[in-house]
Amino acid sequence: MALVLALAGLVVPVQFGSVSEAWLSAASRAPDNVTLEQRAESWLELGKTGPAEILVEASRQAHELNGLPPVETDLAARIAYYRNEHPLLAYAGGPDPFFEQFLKQVKLPPVAEGEVSVNTLLVPQRNRRMLLEFLTESINQTVTRILETRRLNTVTRFMPVAAPAGAPLDSAILTTALLVQGNYFQQELMDEVRSLATASLELDFEATDKLEAFYLSILGSAQRLDWISLAEWVRPAQDWPELVSLTTILRQNPDYHALVYAAVILSQDPRAVANYLQSADEQRWADLALALTHGSAALRAVLESGRPVYHEPFWLKPLTAQVPPELADYAYRRPAAALGIKLGLFFLAGFFLAMGVKRFLAGEAIREMRRRNFLAFLTDAVLGGFLLFILVLATEPNLLSQTVSEPGKLFLEFEIVNPHDIVAQQAMDIPELDQITLLVLLIFFVIQLVIYSICLIKVSQVRNAPVPAVTKIKLLENEDNLFDSGLYVGLAGTIISLLMLAMGVVQASLVAAYASTLFGIIFVALLKILNVRPLRKKLILESDRSYQ
Repeated sequence: MALVLALAGLVVPVQFGSVSEAWLSAASRAPDNVTLEQRAESWLELGKTGPAEILVEASRQAHELNGLPPVETDLAARIAYYRNEHPLLAYAGGPDPFFEQFLKQVKLPPVAEGEVSVNTLLVPQRNRRMLLEFLTESINQTVTRILETRRLNTVTRFMPVAAPAGAPLDSAILTTALLVQGNYFQQELMDEVRSLATASLELDFEATDKLEAFYLSILGSAQRLDWISLAEWVRPAQDWPELVSLTTILRQNPDYHALVYAAVILSQDPRAVANYLQSADEQRWADLALALTHGSAALRAVLESGRPVYHEPFWLKPLTAQVPPELADYAYRRPAAALGIKLGLFFLAGFFLAMGVKRFLAGEAIREMRRRNFLAFLTDAVLGGFLLFILVLATEPNLLSQTVSEPGKLFLEFEIVNPHDIVAQQAMDIPELDQITLLVLLIFFVIQLVIYSICLIKVSQVRNAPVPAVTKIKLLENEDNLFDSGLYVGLAGTIISLLMLAMGVVQASLVAAYASTLFGIIFVALLKILNVRPLRKKLILESDRSYQ
């Protein structure tokens, strides 16, 4: 029964600390799901070759990261055809009447490969001057206020616009004003940028620092994207820290800029993408790529959970490979209910396993299994709960992993040596409970609990034995070694743990090693004080009355 229930629990496609691949497949079948190819197709129909090309590259890279065959489409050929028919698309990335007029008036750089970034167009001073002349005629007060920040001389991350090296700040300000003029920003972000610009002009240094960080994010994005791609990139952002975080991720991971762009576009939630990729490693990038291959619904499910994608161990893949689609769809629609079912099956598996192990070790007959008291039932339930926990950790080894939530650092952020930090680094390190330590503690605890349960069964057998009280006392004395076995096992666990630590076999802390002996002392003390001593006292009194 334990084996059948455990296998049934493993088949349920829902996880505790990760997102199941079967769940992603179910999300890809949702009616509102949109794939990368579908979004690229819709953009290509609108003539937006820049964003469409990035999504095609993101699809290729996402499939490559997960060892999947690429999706066969004609999108790349159609993008090249549109670009040959309309040469300005290589500079604009899509239709924009004013930007096309701007391109016709400026000197265009040669097209090396793909689209030309916005920064490349604004490198010549003549191009920036012409763009400034157009923007100064705008009646948009936010555009006017942003252009006024060109006279700031309190900037620290940039050189002032009037300085010989002020072209980067000038390009960032003009690009921001052009995005505002085209109404590509959300209203909340536009109001926030206007407030920062106003406060900066009033010599508010904190506002100036925030505005510079925002300009740096615009500059960093415009360095990689053409105009329409940049407009679609900034459109979902609700506030300036979102763009700063995403641009920092782009700067730190230039090889994955297509994946980041596709994740923002497909999810329309830049904050969730930034939070998911704050501590991104290679596996986290592969998980994001796998979600992208399944579409927008699967991507939203992964981003909302903030958890990695669950990759089954090799011994579990033959079982989960045949998960019915209906079961996966139910787990996707009702994850809480599916998780409750899985927990219940795991608990029952642990409960029946505890029953079987106790009966096997205690040597009781099968007909005696029905005559169970409440204490034995409670012991099986407790053992079932702990065995459930072990089964969950065995199937999801990353459940107790610690997530790093430290955000990425902004551009040009210098580290200042703090004497307090130097003292803290020289102080003695305090060991923390990591995943391996917790797992070892749990194993030692369950071992002592099993030994304690076996001893309780032996105490119960002596109490119910059909012999006189004097014989029962001798039987209890005969079991002293069994009752002390928790101490022996605890000491053995400590010695083995210390040896494995010394040889570098495991990386658990010393807390786990000494906890083995501690658990043995506690359980043996509980057994002898709460169970053996009262029974021995009762038997001694009974033997005295029998002699009298």
